[in-house]
Amino acid sequence: HARNEAEKIKINNAFQNNTWTKLLLYRPKDCVLLKYNDKTEEEIHLLLQPTSEGVIEHVLNEFTYTVLLQFEETSRVDLAVTNILKTFEIEPEQQQEVKKAVINQIREAMKSGILFLG
Repeated sequence: HARNEAEKIKINNAFQNNTWTKLLLYRPKDCVLLKYNDKTEEEIHLLLQPTSEGVIEHVLNEFTYTVLLQFEETSRVDLAVTNILKTFEIEPEQQQEVKKAVINQIREAMKSGILFLG
């Protein structure tokens, strides 16, 4: 899935105009999220991303995994943020900081070709 110039402009405008919360995003079905326990019973989170050179395996932390999981189906950014705050049971005084971290993760995933406009 290639991102075209019009899509890039729409994304940049949304972040500049602070309308990013209404963006509809999705993760393509061929970008697969996996979670399993290794031999030490530690939870491992992965994203498998196909490229023209083959499949890239990204090791994720639980936070990034949870952010990307919100976009299994097309979802609005603000709804994903709310779900993440609930998932991690974030206290009200920490919510603004966590929201910023979620938005940064979403932006990086968009730049990396993992999340796309829905």
